[in-house]
Amino acid sequence: MKNILIIDNSEIVVNTLKAKLEEVDFNVYCCNDIVNANSYLKESFIDFFGVIIEINIPNVTDKIEFIKQFTNKNYATIILTTYDNQEFIKNVSNLNIIDYIIKKNESDLDYAALMMQRIYSYQDHKVLIVDDSKVAVEKAKKNLEILKLKTLIAYDGVEALEVISRHRDISLVLTDFNMPNMNGFELTLALRKEYSKNDLLIIAITAANNPKIATMFLKYGANGYVSKNCTKNELNYTINNLMDILNNKQKAIKSRQQLQKYTTQLSKYVSPQIYESIVDNKSIYKIDSKRQKLIIFFIHIDSFTSITEIFESNELTYWLNEYLTIVSDIATKYGATIDKFVGDMVMGFFGAPNSFGLQEDALLCMKMILEIQEKLKPFRKMQTEEGVLHPFFIKCGIANGFVTVGNFGSNHRMDYTIIGGFVNLASRLCDAAKKNEILITQETYTLVRKYLHTSKSLKIKAKGFSKLIQTYTITSLKSNKELSDESNLELKQILAIEELENIEIEKNVLKLISKIKGVNDE
Repeated sequence: MKNILIIDNSEIVVNTLKAKLEEVDFNVYCCNDIVNANSYLKESFIDFFGVIIEINIPNVTDKIEFIKQFTNKNYATIILTTYDNQEFIKNVSNLNIIDYIIKKNESDLDYAALMMQRIYSYQDHKVLIVDDSKVAVEKAKKNLEILKLKTLIAYDGVEALEVISRHRDISLVLTDFNMPNMNGFELTLALRKEYSKNDLLIIAITAANNPKIATMFLKYGANGYVSKNCTKNELNYTINNLMDILNNKQKAIKSRQQLQKYTTQLSKYVSPQIYESIVDNKSIYKIDSKRQKLIIFFIHIDSFTSITEIFESNELTYWLNEYLTIVSDIATKYGATIDKFVGDMVMGFFGAPNSFGLQEDALLCMKMILEIQEKLKPFRKMQTEEGVLHPFFIKCGIANGFVTVGNFGSNHRMDYTIIGGFVNLASRLCDAAKKNEILITQETYTLVRKYLHTSKSLKIKAKGFSKLIQTYTITSLKSNKELSDESNLELKQILAIEELENIEIEKNVLKLISKIKGVNDE
């Protein structure tokens, strides 16, 4: 119900005010005399939220009664008029109007439109009035209901805490100072232990003859204060200004939530390293392209083209997504940068934008591929149980060498990717690999041979390379015991040609070396 009625005999005012209200999504209806206004009241089926009235129009004989026609229907009523009669304004202030605005220039129209927007925006907020005076409570309740705020009542601080425990969505507490059981100071302190100033607004109602009370309320955590003798407008302005602050805070939270939602969606389309650089405001889009030695890998499903012919499209999508999830999760675990998915193919690299050193990057790549192979074993078992005739086996090619890495693209879309002959070489190795085989180049082999079981494989021809490329097959990681035994053997071989007595060595080190060498140091 965002319907607003404007009553004014000035075409300029009507058109200007209408445009301002429509900018904030109000449905605006206009009339320029009392006859049309009455027809909207009596004959129209439109349910109005609010009305902005110029009372200084022809044929209005009783301005007070004219206004009452709208306030009696509980419309949010704003008087925007050229009628500047102080005695009349004083009398009108007793009516259930939001504000009485003297119309002088366009800024007054801006204010009227803003006030109507405020009232509409804040109508669902709850306000708790805390005061042991029933007269004061009724007065405050009436003012708040004019502002379309929902009101709750408590007659002391203890009762207020009970009400808040039942209504966790209260936005504002309007509290007196002197109350039985728990006074306003104590209530404010209790609330601030659980709610910050941005989460719950507190306005103190202070005695006009004791300004120190207002100071103490602010010290204890109140957002603002008003005098018990304040006018309706003073109270309304204070509430509206603080509600603006609360509303801006909520908008900021909502914006952050939306941003988080969008960035979470973005994270699915880029590698984690690039995503983190973007959301952390790092200079990923300012990275200059550079030549760098990287470890490059390609992973394919063996015979994927022929396998696709036996799947329905939805079935293929399901199994392919499950497979790619396994690959990408493990790649992320080891810190790989996934460059792209092309059908079943996964291309990625180690060493950019982050590197642990070329040898460690190569070893991480090998561990990643071997773990993917292990995780695909139960995956294939599940495929077989589901009736898949050709479960997914992978083959992989890994090369290392200098490539150009950086951002490539246009002003509308950028890709952080790599370009160069060794990319083609890794792809060629993947094509040449057999089912469940991992082929690497001789240079990659020299980086990782100490840690892996390997076997020499075929030589292949690759585009851009004049000589045949010697390849090696990776079978498994060496165990810690194997690595330890090899290290001990190497150390013994070194020690066998050394004269220990001619070397100054601490006793505890000498004892350890002697054990490894198998001699008695006594």
